[in-house]
Amino acid sequence: MSVNGRLSPFRGEDGSSILSIRMVLVKLMEKEFEKRRNVVKQLEEETQGLLSQAEDTMREYRKKKAELKEARCSLSSLLYDSRGQRRKFPKPDKEWKENLCKEVGHCENCKATDKKLTVHHIVPLGSGGSNERENLQILCEDCHKVHHNNWKNK
Repeated sequence: MSVNGRLSPFRGEDGSSILSIRMVLVKLMEKEFEKRRNVVKQLEEETQGLLSQAEDTMREYRKKKAELKEARCSLSSLLYDSRGQRRKFPKPDKEWKENLCKEVGHCENCKATDKKLTVHHIVPLGSGGSNERENLQILCEDCHKVHHNNWKNK
């Protein structure tokens, strides 16, 4: 509708109310805004969950790192004295080795009884091993050589 040849500010050319159109548009915009707000809220919750997982992982990593550092310090104190010099480990006397070889009586690898037997350290003394029986293996000279050749080639 026109007033004095002009369109009324409250009516469109077809006579519909501009205010009612604006109200519909505002409601549509509010619905779209609400959808987007929900998406943002969901993303924030997911992000918070991921951050929490990352924090847990970092705590676990720091704990494992501290344990590793402590283990390295323990190993270092076994291998080095307070002056930083490498410790010397006492070697068992020959008689002790011979008695152990006689007691076992065979190669613990190939079971040979007719070959000369030697004492082998499973964990070398220089790597923190000991002369305890659990760390010793009785091997014939051939098996001992094969073992050390295989170890060097690794």
